[in-house]
Amino acid sequence: MIVQVWKEVSPSLVLEATDTVLDGAHHDNSLGTSGDSNYRSLLDRLFPIVEALDQDEAEHLLRKTAMFNDSSTSVPAKRTPRPAFATDTIYDARIIELKKLAEKDAQQAIAQAATLPLSVYSARAQSILLSAPSARTTIGPLLPRAEALLGIAQNAAKSAPRFSKDALEEMSRDLGDATPNRQLEYLIAGIRLAPKIGYPDLATRLFDQSMKVTEQMRVDDTNTDDPNIGPKNWWPSTTATSRLIAAAADSISPQAGLDSIVQHVNDTDIRLVLQVSLANKELGAEDGRSFTLMRRKSGRENWSSSVGPRL
Repeated sequence: MIVQVWKEVSPSLVLEATDTVLDGAHHDNSLGTSGDSNYRSLLDRLFPIVEALDQDEAEHLLRKTAMFNDSSTSVPAKRTPRPAFATDTIYDARIIELKKLAEKDAQQAIAQAATLPLSVYSARAQSILLSAPSARTTIGPLLPRAEALLGIAQNAAKSAPRFSKDALEEMSRDLGDATPNRQLEYLIAGIRLAPKIGYPDLATRLFDQSMKVTEQMRVDDTNTDDPNIGPKNWWPSTTATSRLIAAAADSISPQAGLDSIVQHVNDTDIRLVLQVSLANKELGAEDGRSFTLMRRKSGRENWSSSVGPRL
């Protein structure tokens, strides 16, 4: 019920109702009446709503969930083994150092970036995943090595464009563990940077790699076992493709963006949405609030919003 109506009632009532529902589910768990699967399922669906309404309350919910994990339950239960998480903070300082080094010796910075791990989970992600393991597909890890390589490429762009290109190429090979959206964040940054350092062909290669990512997202949206039944223009694959095509239009050419729609998007409804979005951009329309909705036939639901092409 909360998931369906939360945008239509006051935030205070939604937060109060969410707290009551989750506390009730935890109480049932402690009595052994339903196990912890119900609580985890509810948390998976309700946490994005709490986070959208009140960041402080979301942090409080994470802390309370961690406390539940440590103190419950009166009935012994088979628990999921604790994953080997690492926090992102221990790599932040090193990434900053490598970005600074890139201004003086980009080649050495690239070599040292190889010592960073491909992926780690932040402390916040750890708290969520311990209680809602299914969120792994949407949260995903952070990418210390890719983050460092992108920073190296950006900081070496003027002084060492060849090594900037090398860093972007290395980055594009180090994204396999990331969620599709996080992969696209790095790839789109690379698409925008590559022509500025004199390598438009690299921008095209990164664009082609990115389109494969959006195609995988579209396969997930149309999964026959549990399809996304939300509006097509709000599908994760549609909004991701729109952001990508906008980057291609800016950094490669508007024609490249248009051609990619025709070549890679078979659904006529989605193709029309993307063509209109690109036309609006070329006519000078400002970016607005772009919504992404994942509403599965099975009942799972998640949504987000960001600034981007209007769909």
